[in-house]
Amino acid sequence: MNKNWKKPFENEKDVIETWDLVADDYDYHDYISANDSKANYEHIFKALSNKINGKSFLEVGCGSAFMSFKFAEKGAKISLLDISMNVLEKAKVFFNKNKTQFYNIYCNSALDIKEKNKKFDVVWNAGVIEHFHEKDQIKMIDEMYRLTKPGGYFIIQVPNSNCIPYQIWQYLLKITNKWPYGYQKDISPNKLSYLIKKSNKKEPFECYSYNPVLGFLLLPGFRKITKLLGFDKLKFHSKKSFFGSVTISILKKSF
Repeated sequence: MNKNWKKPFENEKDVIETWDLVADDYDYHDYISANDSKANYEHIFKALSNKINGKSFLEVGCGSAFMSFKFAEKGAKISLLDISMNVLEKAKVFFNKNKTQFYNIYCNSALDIKEKNKKFDVVWNAGVIEHFHEKDQIKMIDEMYRLTKPGGYFIIQVPNSNCIPYQIWQYLLKITNKWPYGYQKDISPNKLSYLIKKSNKKEPFECYSYNPVLGFLLLPGFRKITKLLGFDKLKFHSKKSFFGSVTISILKKSF
């Protein structure tokens, strides 16, 4: 477990080592059966009006790439970017094992993406920018926006700092040295809107939070109660809420 959760990593080697360890625990069957996972890609499907077939997608900081795999099943042309080649190789093996095509992998930092001439219909990530200081968050937003085609979509999903149960669960893991992800400072819709505006993006965009259920499922003893009350259903995980566990921003890039 990563004990250095009070400040961002100072070098790429530490980032790679941490996320390589996390990658060892990726489990697609656990992921795909969870309603919180289904809610995450449901909101992206809705944002894109389900017009995914044939669209080029780039996931920045892909990790498991399980969500990208779901988009590939809908006909998207998937490219993956991550700072860890080990993570990318695991994603590649997973796609190949499931006989699903992906197009490119890029081993780059999300803060300095080398593919200067590439453009994609959708550039997105989930659970990435909360691990960086504000100046680097804005830099990542700029890099992702640059790679988005005119008329394309730029999407970010991130844990919501307003989700009190999730914040309690996270703090308990941190103080007991069981937190595996290093530095993480979650982001509310207001904060994410501020970051996007500060990076001088002029287009109108959506920014909201959803899934008020997940935080309670993570707290000790609450999973059984939540299920008994009938709240562990997709319709509740997908529900918009100030206290939702996920913040999402959706920006359509101008022509």
